[in-house]
Amino acid sequence: NSKFTIGALQLTDSFYVAHSEDLLYRKGYEEFKELNGSNNFFYFVHSAGELVGNPPVTKNIENRRIYVDLQESRVLSVNNQYAGNSLGLKK
Repeated sequence: NSKFTIGALQLTDSFYVAHSEDLLYRKGYEEFKELNGSNNFFYFVHSAGELVGNPPVTKNIENRRIYVDLQESRVLSVNNQYAGNSLGLKK
């Protein structure tokens, strides 16, 4: 409930990322609803990429990329599952 709150939306194909975000930002959904249709929010698109092993880990880490686009208020992240790079709200 801070006046400094900035809404954010995370899209991911990773259960780990979705679960971690739920644990860290439980009130995020309620804050997002407070936008009342406004498009004033950041968004984060993440893909773990191709996975191998058990538990599954990202295979192609040499192709890991994180792009931060301040003009369009977005972060694009691929081929990683490290929370610092894949949890959008940490950016």
